[in-house]
Amino acid sequence: MTYTYTLDGDERSSDVTLYYVDYYDGPVSGVLTSGGCDAIYAFHMLDWDAELEKRVFSLACLPRTTGLQIIENLERIPSGPLPADYDRDGVYDELKTLLGSRGPAELIVAWERSAQAVLSVKRVDPAEQVKLDWTPSFELTQDAPQFDWFSYVGLSV
Repeated sequence: MTYTYTLDGDERSSDVTLYYVDYYDGPVSGVLTSGGCDAIYAFHMLDWDAELEKRVFSLACLPRTTGLQIIENLERIPSGPLPADYDRDGVYDELKTLLGSRGPAELIVAWERSAQAVLSVKRVDPAEQVKLDWTPSFELTQDAPQFDWFSYVGLSV
């Protein structure tokens, strides 16, 4: 799918292929490739709106060999009903381990599921890395303070 977005004041367009590791009414985590470069990024959802339509993701570069290994593993998963002896948990655990080798988040992207559109992209300032709460909102307890990722990328929900 081709996405158009603005980054650093420049309008850009990229052919993007998403490979999902987690999916809940839309992508939650996985890897993506862009036709415009050789980089492979791990993406991880940080927040979503009440309707599960608008989602905010972090994008972090993966070592290329690791990214290709994740894609190869995902492409080997059978479609349709899984065979009774298929080690789904083992495959999932291996994918999660491989995703753990990603670098620090480089971009924060807001995306709308139904429109399949990028709403906002923000480059992460390395000085902000330690100040940001990278815990996805859906993993926080109700009492925990929640970082406002939508405001961070200049959106309100």
